[in-house]
Amino acid sequence: MPYSLALARALDDAAKARHLSHRAASVRAGLNPTAVGRIVRGELYPDLATLARLEVALRTNLLERGLFRRVPAEPEGPQLSEAPE
Repeated sequence: MPYSLALARALDDAAKARHLSHRAASVRAGLNPTAVGRIVRGELYPDLATLARLEVALRTNLLERGLFRRVPAEPEGPQLSEAPE
């Protein structure tokens, strides 16, 4: 599961658990409701400051520890020591 999808699900679940609409969660975090909607739809990945504001507003961690272990790695490009063909 890509990080943006994991974040989208976590944000949606956290808002629902607190009986908040996405708009209410965005107001609580001091964010633009359109941006929060795009995050929930997986269209936008927030910067660290936005993620922190959402976590504080919802009183939860949105990206769990060790998530990188469950998300497939991106294919690696050529290494610096390798010449492209």
